[in-house]
Amino acid sequence: MNEWIIILVLLILFLVLRNILWYAAFKDFSRRQFSDPRLKSKWRWTLYFAPFGYLFYLKRYYNMPDDYC
Repeated sequence: MNEWIIILVLLILFLVLRNILWYAAFKDFSRRQFSDPRLKSKWRWTLYFAPFGYLFYLKRYYNMPDDYC
């Protein structure tokens, strides 16, 4: 019985973290202006299908050279 409680708590924490990351991504995408529509659609699909896709987006976006966009 205790293992089911632990699994349930971990699942709830995972879902909460996923929703927080999705909301952060939504706010970031709604505030940021993209000059390349292909880049915008690529990251939108990454966010929909990967629960932690926003973390990959942040790592990739902030490591881009200044003249990328």
